[in-house]
Amino acid sequence: MKNSKPTPAYYAIIPAPVRYDNTLTDKAKILYGELTTCSNIYGYCTVDNKYLSEVCEISNRRVEQCLNLLETKGYIAIDTTESQRQLYLLVA
Repeated sequence: MKNSKPTPAYYAIIPAPVRYDNTLTDKAKILYGELTTCSNIYGYCTVDNKYLSEVCEISNRRVEQCLNLLETKGYIAIDTTESQRQLYLLVA
């Protein structure tokens, strides 16, 4: 999956349900915020794990763990096609 480098928004948004969920790690909360900065007008982003690991300063494995946790908790949905992965934000 080849993705162009996104132009993130100036600030991240972490909604209260995500912020105050004690079952989420701090890294998962930060990662959610980063997803909000990269989301387009359709409510999803197409960044890859490499980009997320660089900007959040965590390993690719940790990115995968955080994304899986956010998906399991219902905060994001991940839709993967042959050419692209779309990460949808489900909490605003």
